[in-house]
Amino acid sequence: MCRAERRHGALLDHTLDVVSLCSAENVFLYVSPSVEDVLGYAPEELVGTTASDLVHPDDAAGYGREVVEGFREVSGPFGPLEARYRHKDGSWRYLETTINVLLDDPEVEGVVCVSRDVTERRRLEEEVRDLSEGLEREVARRTGQHETALDGLAESEERFRATFEQAAVGMAHVGVDGGWLRVNQKLCDIVDYPREELLGLGFQDITHPEDLEKDLGYLRRLLAGEIGTYSTEKRYFRKDGSIVWIDLTVSLVRKDSGEPEYFISVIEDVSKRKLAEEALRMSETRFRTVIEQSPLSTQILSPEGRTLRVNRAWEELWGATLEDIEGYNMLEDRQLVEKGIMPHIRKGFAGESAAIPPIDYDPEQTIPGLSSHEDPKRWVRAFIYPVKDEAGNVREVVLVHEDVTERKRTEETLRESEGRYRAVVEQAGEGIFLFDPRTKRILEANPAFQKMFGYAPEEVERITLYDLVPHDAEGVDRNVALALERGYLLVGDRSYRRKDGSLVDVEVSGGTISYRGKEVICSVVRDVTERKRAEATLRGVREAERNRMARDLHDGALQDLTYALVEAQIIRALSDTPELDKRLADQIEALRRTERRLRGAVYDLRLGEEGGRPLAELLETLVDESRRMFSGCEVRLAVDGGLPDTPPGEGGVEVLRVLGEALSNARRHSGAALVAVTVWAEGADVVAEVSDDGRGFVPGEPGGVGLKSMRERTAALGGDLEVESEPGAGTRVRLRVPMRRLGVAEHD
Repeated sequence: MCRAERRHGALLDHTLDVVSLCSAENVFLYVSPSVEDVLGYAPEELVGTTASDLVHPDDAAGYGREVVEGFREVSGPFGPLEARYRHKDGSWRYLETTINVLLDDPEVEGVVCVSRDVTERRRLEEEVRDLSEGLEREVARRTGQHETALDGLAESEERFRATFEQAAVGMAHVGVDGGWLRVNQKLCDIVDYPREELLGLGFQDITHPEDLEKDLGYLRRLLAGEIGTYSTEKRYFRKDGSIVWIDLTVSLVRKDSGEPEYFISVIEDVSKRKLAEEALRMSETRFRTVIEQSPLSTQILSPEGRTLRVNRAWEELWGATLEDIEGYNMLEDRQLVEKGIMPHIRKGFAGESAAIPPIDYDPEQTIPGLSSHEDPKRWVRAFIYPVKDEAGNVREVVLVHEDVTERKRTEETLRESEGRYRAVVEQAGEGIFLFDPRTKRILEANPAFQKMFGYAPEEVERITLYDLVPHDAEGVDRNVALALERGYLLVGDRSYRRKDGSLVDVEVSGGTISYRGKEVICSVVRDVTERKRAEATLRGVREAERNRMARDLHDGALQDLTYALVEAQIIRALSDTPELDKRLADQIEALRRTERRLRGAVYDLRLGEEGGRPLAELLETLVDESRRMFSGCEVRLAVDGGLPDTPPGEGGVEVLRVLGEALSNARRHSGAALVAVTVWAEGADVVAEVSDDGRGFVPGEPGGVGLKSMRERTAALGGDLEVESEPGAGTRVRLRVPMRRLGVAEHD
């Protein structure tokens, strides 16, 4: 829009004609800069005066009445009118003015006048007329003095020819039949015809068909004596077929008898001006199109605050039209004063651009019944800027609105939701905190978190996640990366450090959320100290029960089974009956299998009592026990020296039970000749693998209770269990658990 305004202004700056805008009382409201070249006045010197103040006294009376009456009685173009205007230096200039009355056009509301300086043309016309009349008088007066008359006539003819040929405009004598009688070179240049060829034509031959009837109408009025001269704009065809716009002034020369003799035509090429006018019109059209099709509501105001124009977006925004706000003045809008934005509005009218902050505006409060909307209230923010003329005066003020109602309602809903969320967070029993995943710095924490870890509210934002988990920085980084990748992560049980240095057992989970325009992690920590204590108590009770059961089995059932086995072996040794010997052999083997299984069960039950020994020794014991129970199978053990040499805790015992279950499965189901147990440290994890060369199975088949138990124990340790097998290719069970879950310090 600004570009269109600048182009509009540039066209007015460079046109040779004077363009002015007058009120219904003929008062100048605007005058283009070209007036200084034509009349010597700066535009601002004429604004506020009337055209009558400049018109020659001999022309003023009729000119003033005709113009003012025309303004009141007609709408649209009329003229042209010709009058003498006073130059600033005191001289008089002939101006020909075309008038377009647009008082009813809401976008103009005035009278547009285009005035052309025709002083030179008038001088040439008068000089030609004077010369022509002088020649006639000279011929008539000197009829009896032939020689002298010829000399004077020749001199006068020479002056006329020089004036005719050297004129800066096209000139011609045209017969009453329309044929060219005489043409000057300038006219030939305008229409691009050789003189001889042009003289063989009539003006009708080169006049555009759409302009011919109007031209002939003027000629008929001249011949009838209704008018003495006329001026009009029309189109000629050049020889090459192109069109040239000309300004034509025609007068009629009559014989002494009053009979029409020929026409005198003065032709001025106005193609450049017409191109400029067309460019101006197109620029104005583009400007209006841009405004009309803009998705932003646009309101154009006069310097006094009245609305001159609105676009479709404005009408849709407020449910009103320009006619609905005919009496509205923005500078008197009390609602804008109450909302505190009138200072911003006044900046625009004072010649400054200004951004206007969002307000909740109700058009019904200003003009009751204005809007067709059921709910006319709108949240709008706006931008106001002035449109100035070349002198820097404000001609119009443009106000652009942006409807931000939905955004404001969304923000309000978000604020309410955030308020509810904050109330829930503040009252939650779990510790809830936000932290930056890049710096690990804590951004906010609720009261439960502050109480749980002993930090004052002002201290929370000075700590990082590493202050809470100083013993496992790598684990922190790994879990944060997983949370960012997955969007949510259940970390499980961890030990967090309080401000006083003590540790508290917590269950941790977290997920990503948007916070102040960036992605952060919201983490929830639940104090599980009491749960851990209860679980430890329960485990102690269960372990005591397991130990009691192991003692009962060892001291009771296992001893009885051993005595029965010895007794059966003695009976078999004393028997001399083959049939009885075979039956005893089967029973003895069954008793041995039962004894092995019972000893394995006793070992498994008593694992808790073995906790005072290093993990490597416990693995040796486990494998030795398996070797005793395997028949015809080699069991190998390989332990990496990277394992901790401190006794394992409850987690380590659980790992041994999983490995024991894997060995038991291999013994009972694989038919393997070789079973290998391999245990090693890998980063922060312990990896244990039991593989065999047995018959294998299809992994997709449902597993038994043993495999399910192994998976549950592994998951409880925060680890992974993989089982790989295929028929005829053996089986491999791999267990991976965090080393810290063994109940020993992490080993590098």
